[in-house]
Amino acid sequence: MMPPIKILSPEECEQASFVVCARVGHGVKVPGHIEIECSDCAAPIMLAPSSPVKPPKICIPCMMKRAAAKRQQQIDAGQTSFSA
Repeated sequence: MMPPIKILSPEECEQASFVVCARVGHGVKVPGHIEIECSDCAAPIMLAPSSPVKPPKICIPCMMKRAAAKRQQQIDAGQTSFSA
């Protein structure tokens, strides 16, 4: 079962570990979005103007790499249940 979705305030969003963005050319180009580079791999990504300012912006493939690395750390530590 999925946990409930929590709506965060803009202040809470500024505390995020990172913001996940779609790579340019993967999906629909949204008017008003700006093109920046992924903080991890420098691929071009699309960013909404309303996105948090402080957290690094990363592409979906880099988010998947981070998630896989975190899961591996949990496995190595002997954890049998996983959390995001």
